[in-house]
Amino acid sequence: MNVIVFDIWGDYGHFKKFHTTASPLTFSFPPPTAVIGIVAAILGIDKENYWDTFSQENTRVAVRIINPVKKIRTGINVIETKSAGPMFNRIKQRSQIKYEYLKDAHYRIFFSHDDPDLMARLKTMLAAHKTVYTISLGNAQMLAGFAFAGAYEAQKLSAGSYVSIHSVLPLEEHMKIDSKVIMLEENRQYTKEIVSIRMNADREVLDYKTVLFDMNAMIITANVKGIVKVGDENVVFM
Repeated sequence: MNVIVFDIWGDYGHFKKFHTTASPLTFSFPPPTAVIGIVAAILGIDKENYWDTFSQENTRVAVRIINPVKKIRTGINVIETKSAGPMFNRIKQRSQIKYEYLKDAHYRIFFSHDDPDLMARLKTMLAAHKTVYTISLGNAQMLAGFAFAGAYEAQKLSAGSYVSIHSVLPLEEHMKIDSKVIMLEENRQYTKEIVSIRMNADREVLDYKTVLFDMNAMIITANVKGIVKVGDENVVFM
């Protein structure tokens, strides 16, 4: 399995949780749906069509949290645009909404696709530090820096022993977090989140996954299936 690795970072980020409306909260890292959007922007695949290209069967994504997760909340002034006029000169309704943002975010993306031509084009674009569309950390105004980290042939690791996992760890359904699966350590800030994994062309979420990670970007030692070695890092695809 060929895997392309690249880093993304930014001063601020926001990956909206699907269960929040009035006061939007953010995931602690870009979920696979956001990563696929970033890859589509790099390659120039239209947002209306890229879910036909990146299916659950042909696409694999893993994410490593590089910087400790920091979140801030601030009020954002919003207006009711339907009645604001063509030049926003008839604004009548204003409100302030509390938004949650990631601060000083930095992630490493592990991406694999079954189409070798798509992978070759992605590698070429990243190595040349080029994108077709500007990439961001969620919101369009939160521009992201990025850097190509390499292309590797992933090696599957056999299960049955504890392994240091550098990526966010997806949990199997009904998996118990105990010493038989996770080597729990003291003074750690383990956190679980339910993230969206795939969408369809109508932008309806098809699948969710519960994941485990450390808020301070520390590795997790676990005895689970599906670990692959990519370069010097061990990851589990979501």
